Amino acid sequence: MSTIKHFDTTGVTESKPVVVIGSGIAGSTAAYQFHKRGIPVLLIEKTEHFGGRMQSEHNHGAVFESGQQFYYSAYKNIKGLLNEMELEHHMVNANVIGYMCFEGKIAPFSKTKPWLGLLSAKDNISLWKAMANKVWPLLTNDIFNYRADDPNDQIDVAKYFGDRVSKGVMELAIRPMVTSYSFAEPEGHSLSMLLRIVKLGAIAKTMALTKGNDSLPKALASKVKTIVAEATDINIENDQVTSVTVMRNGVEETITTSHVVCAAPPPAAHKFFKKSRPALASGLEEIKYTATIMVNFELDRKLEGDGWVYTLSRHDGHRAAFAIDCLKRCPEAFPNQKSVIMVSFVNPTAGELMDADDKILIDICLEDMKIYIPNMADMVKDVSIVRRPTAVPTFQTGMFRKIRVVQEESFKISGLRLIGDYVRTPLIEGATRSASDLFCDDLIIR
Repeated sequence: MSTIKHFDTTGVTESKPVVVIGSGIAGSTAAYQFHKRGIPVLLIEKTEHFGGRMQSEHNHGAVFESGQQFYYSAYKNIKGLLNEMELEHHMVNANVIGYMCFEGKIAPFSKTKPWLGLLSAKDNISLWKAMANKVWPLLTNDIFNYRADDPNDQIDVAKYFGDRVSKGVMELAIRPMVTSYSFAEPEGHSLSMLLRIVKLGAIAKTMALTKGNDSLPKALASKVKTIVAEATDINIENDQVTSVTVMRNGVEETITTSHVVCAAPPPAAHKFFKKSRPALASGLEEIKYTATIMVNFELDRKLEGDGWVYTLSRHDGHRAAFAIDCLKRCPEAFPNQKSVIMVSFVNPTAGELMDADDKILIDICLEDMKIYIPNMADMVKDVSIVRRPTAVPTFQTGMFRKIRVVQEESFKISGLRLIGDYVRTPLIEGATRSASDLFCDDLIIR
């Protein structure tokens, strides 16, 4: 455990502002918080899109999400930011209800009711017994904060449950929870992160932002000075940040600054330190990310029924992991009242199919979805595909300790702070809290 003082902005001026790299929810929040406190700040984003992995697609007057799907009622920091950006009245409930299939049988489920009706009483009991063994960490874990010494971070979630429950329980309970949050299969992933997912689901309602989930980071970024440029180096001399090198319109520029907040994800950020801090660069490379592919089918009608989540079991040979009806998830975002079915592939399948032809992906989705919507191919008006080679951190066993190593290396550099996926959890509430940590009198890192 170590204590870090707040981010000291002494020496920051209009000509030497705090530079924030990355406009995801963490970066845009940090930039806004500096601005609100009257501290000169410059937000750098390498693309024209402000919002990072939160990305909302606007098509034919409808809004569907190609990134983060939900907000949660437990997100206190997010609520405050929504209020400040006057977006809170665009937030609506999105209760999770849907269908699950196992061995050719389909059953409905909801987030707030037992959803293992396809399994025997014995299987249900085995799941609750396995969870009962982890009641204490379930109750005491902070959903939004890592602990490097968490023993459950060293436990493989698939092995833990695989030794205690049937294949059916793995397919209908454990696998859907992990894949829907981390875009990866549970094998090799941390039990600690699953416990946080379970706890969040138990205490919070699911919400959606009708203007698009990325409207919050966009609103925050609109309050500050921004440039579209790609950061290539954070320059450090004598353990002090001195400048940031960027490429803008094909021209290399140097931005003089003594304070940098890096909110770019590790796969992008490790290159910033290859010259000046190889140990930090190496640590960042250890934080692996999952891939995902989302195939969006715009239909010519609204589907009947209330369910909008469709879980596809590996046990039944499906390659896609899950699908959602975007219209039913958030009807207010679809004035035309036509369904959009988003079918998602997750790691390792997504990685294997990342370069596959569109037709291959479409055919796989249509075949997999036949069990739920037999004639979906006849309803399709248009199809779009989103490929995300870098989706979210993989939550592998031992990940919390790896993040602690990265934190400790970064704290050796004066004027540098890492936020977002490096500290707390990559849920967006954790990301905004990591931005708020910049202004804490003392930050305790466990």
